[in-house]
Amino acid sequence: SVRTALLVVTCVLAVAGTALFFGADRPPLTTDEQVVAGHWSGNDVDLEFGDTGRYALVVGTAGGVECGKWRVEGGTLQMRAKRGATAGSTLLMTQPGLRAGAFVRDGDRLDLSLQTALPGARSRPESWALRKAEGTLLGRCE
Repeated sequence: SVRTALLVVTCVLAVAGTALFFGADRPPLTTDEQVVAGHWSGNDVDLEFGDTGRYALVVGTAGGVECGKWRVEGGTLQMRAKRGATAGSTLLMTQPGLRAGAFVRDGDRLDLSLQTALPGARSRPESWALRKAEGTLLGRCE
């Protein structure tokens, strides 16, 4: 009977912990994140930062979409690809799929100066001048 009670308590705690961990909503966007959130486009780049912390990016005319998570930490924009990047592992700047760098918003314009991680512990600079756009890209990431 004690063993049964412990089993029931363990199961209840496991279900409650799972619901709390996976059911919790993402915290609201910070002030810096609100500055870049939305759909931006320009110079063969189409980029949307969703209010759930997800992004969708299309570079060039090929139409392939990169999907991942984004955040602003210490005034730096960080984008970590989950799908569509050159490799799946994206935890360090030396691993493909991570972009990080500065951003400046001026009205309807967003300027990004990012370093993009490439295979073999290399990176390359990317600079994009984007304008506010209509529509949505995030639906292509589901």
